[in-house]
Amino acid sequence: MGLQIGGKMRNRIGPAAGGRYRIAGSTLWWIVATLLASAGIPLVISTSVAADQLPPPVFAPDYARPAIAAALPQEKAVSDLFGQPAVRIMSGLPSSRAFASSSPFAQDALGNAVKNAWDEVWQSTDGRFLLHAQILEAKSGQKLTVFGQGCRPERPPRVAVTADQAGELGGRGGREAFCIVVERNGARINLSLARPTGGETDAWKQFAALAQSSVTRMPVVRTEQSGYVDMHRVRTLQNRYFLLAPLAVALLAWLFGLVDRATWQRLLSLLRPHRSRAASNFVDLEPVSRRRRWRARALGSLRLLLYVCAIRLAEVVHWGTYKTVAFVFVIALSVMAVETFLARRTVARPQHLFAGKRRLLMVGAALGSGIVVLGAIALAMTGAAMAAIGYNPVGTDLQVQRMGLVMMLAAPLVALLALAPMAVARRLAMRILRSETLADPRPPVLLLRSFADDRRKVRSRSPARAGLIDRLSLRRWERFEEVLAARLSRVGPPLAVGQVGERMPPQLGAVRRQFTDDEWRDQVGTLMADASMICVTVGRSQALSWEIRRIQMYGLLGKAVFVLPPTGSRECKRRLAVLAELLDIPWELVDPTGLGRRVLAVTCPSDSPDPVVLTAAAQDDLGYDCALEAAVLLTRGVTSPNSEVAAVIEADRRRSAPAARRRRNPPPVVVYPTGKTPKYRPLIPRWFVRTGGLGLGGILTSVIAFTVGANADDVQSIDNPLGGAVTLAEQPTTGALFAAGSRTVIRVDFNRHRLTKVATLDTTPTQLAAAQDALYALDSAAGTLTAVDATSGQVRWKLSNISGYRALKPVGDSLYAADPVNHRIVRIRPSDGHRKFSPRLTGTPWDIAHVKGSLYVAFPDLGQVQLLTGSDLRPSTALKTDKPVQLAVTGDRIWSRSGDEPKLTALPAYAAPRSSELLLKVQPAALNSDGTTMAVEGYERVTIMRPNGALQRIRSLDQELNAVVLTREGSLFEVSPEHFFLAKTTDQ
Repeated sequence: MGLQIGGKMRNRIGPAAGGRYRIAGSTLWWIVATLLASAGIPLVISTSVAADQLPPPVFAPDYARPAIAAALPQEKAVSDLFGQPAVRIMSGLPSSRAFASSSPFAQDALGNAVKNAWDEVWQSTDGRFLLHAQILEAKSGQKLTVFGQGCRPERPPRVAVTADQAGELGGRGGREAFCIVVERNGARINLSLARPTGGETDAWKQFAALAQSSVTRMPVVRTEQSGYVDMHRVRTLQNRYFLLAPLAVALLAWLFGLVDRATWQRLLSLLRPHRSRAASNFVDLEPVSRRRRWRARALGSLRLLLYVCAIRLAEVVHWGTYKTVAFVFVIALSVMAVETFLARRTVARPQHLFAGKRRLLMVGAALGSGIVVLGAIALAMTGAAMAAIGYNPVGTDLQVQRMGLVMMLAAPLVALLALAPMAVARRLAMRILRSETLADPRPPVLLLRSFADDRRKVRSRSPARAGLIDRLSLRRWERFEEVLAARLSRVGPPLAVGQVGERMPPQLGAVRRQFTDDEWRDQVGTLMADASMICVTVGRSQALSWEIRRIQMYGLLGKAVFVLPPTGSRECKRRLAVLAELLDIPWELVDPTGLGRRVLAVTCPSDSPDPVVLTAAAQDDLGYDCALEAAVLLTRGVTSPNSEVAAVIEADRRRSAPAARRRRNPPPVVVYPTGKTPKYRPLIPRWFVRTGGLGLGGILTSVIAFTVGANADDVQSIDNPLGGAVTLAEQPTTGALFAAGSRTVIRVDFNRHRLTKVATLDTTPTQLAAAQDALYALDSAAGTLTAVDATSGQVRWKLSNISGYRALKPVGDSLYAADPVNHRIVRIRPSDGHRKFSPRLTGTPWDIAHVKGSLYVAFPDLGQVQLLTGSDLRPSTALKTDKPVQLAVTGDRIWSRSGDEPKLTALPAYAAPRSSELLLKVQPAALNSDGTTMAVEGYERVTIMRPNGALQRIRSLDQELNAVVLTREGSLFEVSPEHFFLAKTTDQ
């Protein structure tokens, strides 16, 4: 014998008998469609510009001097302008952020406008003159003002000058600056001169003649006229973020699946094969559920594929960001609307919530939710643009990039807030409906359940139950009652009994009817008699048990369906045992043990002697849809000729007699008194949901603080009141940190987070050194060296008329300085300033390094670093290198910065095994070493190099640094025009 149903029911489902093979074949097609759509997504992405590798930087190391740089002033002309020998201290790309930044926006802007560029800085040996020369070659015929050195004069020049811009700056403190900008034939040359005041007219004549000489050497450049600005890097990254969104959605769906009980139930069913002939009254709906599940996956994959194709189409037609986002949003909105419309042609809405005056609630809620959704889209779009552009004109690029990523991650969370206005409006409308007569003329469907199960939810896959706002706001879970009410609304308007004291009903589901404790039994009995169908969510409460017995007592089992909510297998059997006892059903007729399936619902058709048990592999929303469709078919005969569920029932009816099953004892029946039933508590408690907004705000605040501020655990900061020209020093005995600038010496105390003024000077020092208990402030241009007591701030002694002294170096009980004007090294006694001079040297000494008791001196004009030995500091060993102007030490290796090329070269002092190079991104770079470790400034970072070659890169929190010092505790002391920083370093 197969499934025992009467002839009337066989007549109802007979036309739909297509067999399981038709369903399996249809499932196979949906699987193929899912695989093809899933494969199409990466295929379309691979054809996009977003899949391309970003082009290399426009100007990448090793930087080659372009031919156009020949127009810059030569050494002889600069020396004549200075009236003394000149030393080139920098040669390379312009030092502006536009050239140093690796951001896509800066690189695209350079690639569109600049073909070649070069910068050179010359300084006189006495330190009083400084010439900055820059030349730019245009690529697209555009003005190069934004890329070049600026010239914003305060006063016009003293003589007639043929230039686009020219004038004077400063004039206070004995120093002034001249600047000239000339742009001719697609090239732009910028010259600026810093000099002491006096003889301005003659100086202007010489400066103008120098500029005119450079202009005459400027080549005629053929610019590449183009009306199209190619922002390839920005567009590539932005489209990459847009196209990664489908993958993020797929990952999000996968994460939802991990917390879904049904996912693990399906996986477990694979380990327990289904026994199709285990029981005669069991109907396996898994073939239909599987087909609909794969259909939902296929449609979801097709939606993502359509989204990717829309992005790809916007790329092909070269649409901008706003047009692309608007186009994709309209496509997504249209697809969702079409899906919802088609789905609701077969599945009616549970009730018309917003009819009549309640439409005002819908309009207000839709407007509020729409604003939130558009805000989330704007947040994601702005974040993608910021992360793709990656350029920050007022801060570091990293801040903009991180902020963009934070905004993109926050956009889905903001979209979830769109549920709030619609949820409130729905609950208000449901509250109004409690006291209104239903507008639907059909007999209602009565939903009975235990209040303890009200918070059970299932993952949503069907677009028929979700509104447009729900889908735009990524609502992926719905209450179990909503699933039942949506499916049964095809039979009649769902009604349910509200809990006593419930002020705001749920936003979706059955319309509530509230009764007092004294009247609810009579009223429920009346509703049972009037209902076209009764759906009972099986529980173990005493009140629900009374209702189930009344259904049997009144002879209403023929129109009742008993649904098992999503629970564990043990709880499901306990509830089945309660149902079997209440309806006097033998346990073996409902026992699912050994079937490899989960019980979804039980019906008792009037023309069937046994109850029909509806099963599937998992308790998910699609499975319950199938079970309720089957229940309606078995109790009312409402179906279509092509119903898949009817085909499954017919197939089960035709199967042969089942194999014998071992009898098992039912679990003990436990029914809880009213109010004592254990309430279901979701994995995420309600208090967490309610405080989620505050938690989210705190998280975002913390992330933003980390993004744009200093991390107190790693970097400490204090505002810098001294401005830009600041030099730093550490007292070796106490570790106290000092800074000098704007004629002031201050102590920087990060432990107390305060600055203390130590002394006021006559000039602004260019270098600050510390030895024992004193500070030494050197001003090369003014020719002064002042010794200041580090504690009291009193001046101990002062040397004047020492123009050109530089590279002050404390070594033991002496101070050493280079004197490039007189070609010698000076040893200074710290106690009284007494000087001892070396013999006149062949070259021009420029910097000093101390390596294991030996003194090394850089001679840029000789291209050597010489070892000076003996008490009279005579040269003994020469290390050849390219124009050394700055020295640093890591262990037994000397690093030399070249004045002709943007690089540091390691020289093999003593037994160092090899030479190496470190290419510089920023020029002139802040450089410091403590004898074992070196710190060198890069673009928005400082690189720490250990003697073993290990590197550590520390992010800068400001755009540029003026100076860096490695402290004896291993920290990095930095100063920018706005802040002092103390950053921790590691030995790794």
